[in-house]
Amino acid sequence: MGGALGYSPLLLAFSRVCFWPSRCSSCRLAFPPWLSENLAKELWGPSAAKGQQRKRLEAPCHGLPLSSLSALLLKWVMEKFLLPVVPRSTPEKGPGPRATEEEEADLAQQGSPMEAAKQEMPPLPGVPWKKIRAEGLSCDYASLYGRAQADDIFQQLEEEVEYFEGEFTKLHIFGKWHNIPRKQVTYGDVGLTYTYSGITFSPKPWIPVLNCIRDRVQLVTGYTFNFVLINRYKDGHDHIGEHRDDEKELVPRSPIASVSFGACREFIFRHGASRGRKASQRIAPVKLQLDHGSLLMMNFPTNHYWYHSLPSRKKVLAPRINLTFRKVRTL
Repeated sequence: MGGALGYSPLLLAFSRVCFWPSRCSSCRLAFPPWLSENLAKELWGPSAAKGQQRKRLEAPCHGLPLSSLSALLLKWVMEKFLLPVVPRSTPEKGPGPRATEEEEADLAQQGSPMEAAKQEMPPLPGVPWKKIRAEGLSCDYASLYGRAQADDIFQQLEEEVEYFEGEFTKLHIFGKWHNIPRKQVTYGDVGLTYTYSGITFSPKPWIPVLNCIRDRVQLVTGYTFNFVLINRYKDGHDHIGEHRDDEKELVPRSPIASVSFGACREFIFRHGASRGRKASQRIAPVKLQLDHGSLLMMNFPTNHYWYHSLPSRKKVLAPRINLTFRKVRTL
């Protein structure tokens, strides 16, 4: 008897915390004291999101099922005592490294844009990323589209993308002009230019299929892009040699998003210090297979240290289209 009476104050306090309702200061909506007023409004009251009225649920003091109360109590306990508090204003990080405050300050002093060195929107949850790391190399790889959707997009690209002709089909390498062993074209925002291998390109205006791909890449990665270089490889004979994407127009420290459609091709990274006969280091190359509908994020400082290429593979008979989305600035 005495033991039961001894515990009664605890039981009374527990019931007061869990089940006696408080009321919202503005709409008088009833909610348990352990539930924050904002969360109560989100669950049972009107929401201001996009000006729409969210469906109201029955208030807890008017017959909310015990199972729902238990779930809410568990959520409160987890948030209060077990999970770290993350401010709502802090976005989740996407793939790859971000610039530190010191790096941002350095770039600000140089007058360089910082949009791409920061995360500009929260990444889409549920996309599994494969991290690819080596000395000075930071990449992230994911499947961006399923097979059927990738097939549809590939067909749209084949029908709607218009590739460069004439002088834009040649590259200036080691003082000589060479035919490009593939088709290429650039699309992007009005007023941008991009100089590559001795040629300055003015991008064509965006078309719907490219807008859709770009928007999905931005949603998944949290970065924004205003320019895309498209390369079409008709078969395994078409290729691109070792190079770095280090053009001055690229926003410093910004990543490059490479989206592939069509035939799976081998993509090779080679460290600059391990190239050629006079290599100063022995660093193994990093080899990847870029699948149909895949996304490869090349993060800073990858392009500073590593060259990449798509070598010839004569056994590959099918075409491949690659889109590299970039953040370009006007110099």
